[in-house]
Amino acid sequence: MKVRDKLYKKWLITRNYVFLNKYKLYRNKIAIINKIYRDCFYNDILIKSDNTKKIWNNINLLINKKRPSSHIEKLQVDNQQTKTISLHRSL
Repeated sequence: MKVRDKLYKKWLITRNYVFLNKYKLYRNKIAIINKIYRDCFYNDILIKSDNTKKIWNNINLLINKKRPSSHIEKLQVDNQQTKTISLHRSL
């Protein structure tokens, strides 16, 4: 990541397209490696799950099903207070 950031800084300073192309190539290689690593990690988790309960627990962990929802205590519009609002993220 440091190399990628240094290449980007060099391009910002010099505006030389050689550095821009090197940066893009390096960035894309990092993205590909991260995708491969992420896929292997998720596959390992699912393969290590022996029964269906473990599989679903791991799937729920991966999709972060139990994330906290945003909760707004008060909302005041034009000096009028509204009721409590709960915002839920949809998938």
